[in-house]
Amino acid sequence: MTLDLAIVVPVGPDDESWRVLLPQLVQLDVREIVLVFADDAAAESARCEEPSSDNDATSAPVRFIAGPRGRARQLNAGAEAAQAHWLWFLHADSILTPGCAAALARHIKR
Repeated sequence: MTLDLAIVVPVGPDDESWRVLLPQLVQLDVREIVLVFADDAAAESARCEEPSSDNDATSAPVRFIAGPRGRARQLNAGAEAAQAHWLWFLHADSILTPGCAAALARHIKR
């Protein structure tokens, strides 16, 4: 069952750490993943390099959007763009630990 969850990740200028996080996120059974870049050019560049999901049924749709510079502003832009009931904000350099997704799913299902 897909969780009604949007994962929002602000991405700062010249930050490439999201490239390590994104493959972990697309394996989660969530409604959407929103990466919010600090400028249009970075968002467009990321869109062009979007990793293939290999038609994996658990891969959530990924959106690359631009927001105003600044973490709080980017988080707000991501929250506004998200369409899920629940929001999970992560830093671009986050690394998910084993059991993280299961714990999150248990919490949301309660």
